Amino acid sequence: TTWHEMVVLAMAVPGTLVSIWLMKRMSTRNLQMYGFLGIAACFVLLAALMEPLKNDHPNWLYAIYCLLLFALCLGPNTTCFVLPGESYPKHIRATFNGMSAALGKLGAVVGAYTFGYLSEITSLYFVFCCSAGLAVAGAILTYMCLPAEGFMPRLKGNTAKDSAVAAVMHEGKRVITTV
Repeated sequence: TTWHEMVVLAMAVPGTLVSIWLMKRMSTRNLQMYGFLGIAACFVLLAALMEPLKNDHPNWLYAIYCLLLFALCLGPNTTCFVLPGESYPKHIRATFNGMSAALGKLGAVVGAYTFGYLSEITSLYFVFCCSAGLAVAGAILTYMCLPAEGFMPRLKGNTAKDSAVAAVMHEGKRVITTV
């Protein structure tokens, strides 16, 4: 129903707010990695519980789906906007941010069309397991490819000036050349 759709879409708000709160307390890498792992856990739950719950307890499946959308907004949905700003040098940031966004949109389109096709020729169980596997792969790639402290280490004060100073000098080493 429309009410259910509104509740599901509203999960983006607390997910994003918690993500912003956590971003001051952990690196972007960890936030993205834990978000992917949360997404994987939700897909595993959906795969395991879809058949037993779909007839007698559909509200439990709905709750897991809401939790999945919360996890999506908590991690990768928010960090995909932050990482380009942290990782690309200033002189190419806008161009590469646009290219990153375009590739993300392409991945979303491929995923949306593949989901329906795969669920028709296989089963939802298979698609949920594949989605969980892709989320775990995302967490592993995040762990392997992003620096542990993030590209722009945050200082305790979390002011713009402190972040700019931390971006230039971290542990006595020059981290980026332009801020």
